[in-house]
Amino acid sequence: MAPPRVISLVPSLTETLFALGAGATLIARTRYCVEPVGAVEGLPVVGGPKDPDVDAIIQLRPSLVLMGVEENRREDYDRLRAAGLEIFPARVRSVADVPPVVVEIGRRLGTLDAARAIASEIEGAAESVVTFVADVQRQAEQGLLHVFCPIWRDPWMVASQGTYLADVLRRVGLPSLLHHPEAADGSAYREVELDEIVEVDPGLVLLPSEPYPFGPDDRDEILSWPLRASRERQVHLVDGRMLTWYGARTASALHALSLLALRWVGAEDEPKTAPPTIH
Repeated sequence: MAPPRVISLVPSLTETLFALGAGATLIARTRYCVEPVGAVEGLPVVGGPKDPDVDAIIQLRPSLVLMGVEENRREDYDRLRAAGLEIFPARVRSVADVPPVVVEIGRRLGTLDAARAIASEIEGAAESVVTFVADVQRQAEQGLLHVFCPIWRDPWMVASQGTYLADVLRRVGLPSLLHHPEAADGSAYREVELDEIVEVDPGLVLLPSEPYPFGPDDRDEILSWPLRASRERQVHLVDGRMLTWYGARTASALHALSLLALRWVGAEDEPKTAPPTIH
C-alpha cells in the first residue's frame, strides 16, 4: 500500500500531524501552517485556509485533504470533492469535539496509538481544569467579571457561544456576555458595537494574536475606553493559538490559560492540584 499523501488546510491540524508522528505524510500546507517551526518550511504552499489554490491541490494528487468546517470554505470543499479527492472535514465547536477528531485522523494515517494518547491527554486536562478554575469562577462571579475577547476589528467581532474559542474561555472560568448563541444564519461570529461593549462593561479584555493580529496600539486604544477592564489595566495581549488551535495544542492551552485566568482575576492562592503540563 502506498504511503499517505496529505495536504492540510488547517494550521492546527498541520501541527497535530507532526505530534502524531505523521509529519512525513504531509506534502503541502497553507501559508498559515507555520508549526512546528523547522519542520514545515520546505513544504509547498497551496494558498490560505480561505483562499486555497484548488487547482494546485488537485494536481498534487493527495490521498487525503484535511479541512475544517469553520476554517475553510464550502465552495472549496465542493470543488475538491468533485475532483474525487478524499477529504476529512473536522467539525470542532468545543473542546469535547477535539479528541474524536484526533483519533479519526490517527486511524486514517495509521498512528492510532499516538492519537489515542493525545486524545486522552486532552480529556484529562479538560477534566482537571473543571476543579482547577473553581477560584476563577468564584471570583469572576463575585466581581461580575465578564470578558471581551474580539477576533477582529473594523468592525469589532466576537465568537458565538457555539465555537471552540468560546468553549475554551468558558472552561477556564472566563465567561462573556458578548458570546451570544449562534446566529440564525449559522454564522459563528457577529459584529459588536462599542456601545454594546461599554454596556456589558467587561472586567477583562483579551486581545489574541490571531486571526486578527492585535498589538500594543490596539491595547492602548482600549485602555482609553470607559470600561472596568481599562480602569483596572486588565487589557492583555495573548497568544491566539491558545484560543483557536485545536488538536495537539489543546491540553497545554487549557493548562496555560487556567493559570493566566487565576492571575487575571487576582486569585490569592493557587489550587493545590494543577492540571498537568502537556507537550
